Amino acid sequence: MKLRVIALAILLFIVVFIAAYIASTSAGYLDVSDLKKSREGTVNVIGVIHSYEIKDNTVKVVLEGRDNSKVTLKIDITLFTAAHGKPPGQWIIGKTIGIRGYYKPSYTDENLGIIEVNEILSPCKDSYKSPHAKTTS
Repeated sequence: MKLRVIALAILLFIVVFIAAYIASTSAGYLDVSDLKKSREGTVNVIGVIHSYEIKDNTVKVVLEGRDNSKVTLKIDITLFTAAHGKPPGQWIIGKTIGIRGYYKPSYTDENLGIIEVNEILSPCKDSYKSPHAKTTS
């Protein structure tokens, strides 16, 4: 009897853990514009890549929201490359990306702040496309 209760408790824990993980990664994205109402802390954010800059081992990405609000993402280049299969380039401009990271609001900057990215939840869609076929005439 005790073994059944323990097994049921473990099973329930696993189900709740999986549901929480799915909820935190697939839903619950904030648009960049929603960061205006957010405090410092961990966030899941989605937006369109406006621009990028590579410095040392970091990619600084300016992410834009529905209302043209912007936030700066700081992403380790190895994390970016692992998620996309290739390094950043002009191909990322205008693409949508979803991330999880630590948000630090900025009240003096022209953008909403900085997010130190820990995880890329939804990579840029075009990163999975195969290269164009070369044809000869």
